[in-house]
Amino acid sequence: MTKITIIGAGSYSWGPIFLRDIIVTPPLSGSKICLHDIDAERMDLNFRLAQKFVETAQADFRITPTLSLNAALDGADFIILTITTGGLETTRHDLEIPTCYGIQQLVGDTTGLGGLSRALRNIPVLAAMAKKVDEHCPRAWLLNYTNPMTSLTRTLEMFPTLPNRTTGLYGEKICHN
Repeated sequence: MTKITIIGAGSYSWGPIFLRDIIVTPPLSGSKICLHDIDAERMDLNFRLAQKFVETAQADFRITPTLSLNAALDGADFIILTITTGGLETTRHDLEIPTCYGIQQLVGDTTGLGGLSRALRNIPVLAAMAKKVDEHCPRAWLLNYTNPMTSLTRTLEMFPTLPNRTTGLYGEKICHN
């Protein structure tokens, strides 16, 4: 049974999109979807939504939520990473602080000073996670959706065992045939 783990599964924007796209993709039928987040309330909301998706689509998926990163990674075949280290309040500072100094940013979570701040917050978290991936699921593919996508995906690729199993995702949804 394929295990797909979503880290940051409490995301109100990306969590539902990933869950919907996975559940309506026939080749993934029969998979286990493991939801992980540090916010139990937000994760539970997406867990209940995923159950509704499965019920509506009459799909064959086993969905489990967990607050334990180790449990989420154990035996995973695919890991979708969509986290916001420091939460949305911290991200607000990435946008507002440069503006106070007259620095305008087109997109504050991927480029400029805001993107740099976000990268510096996320890199240590991703480095620790890469080590756990090696311990718990050394053959898993890591699909990064966390911004700034390019610099964080590059960080993950620097780990000796991850370069050939890591990719960055971009766009509004996962595309499937």
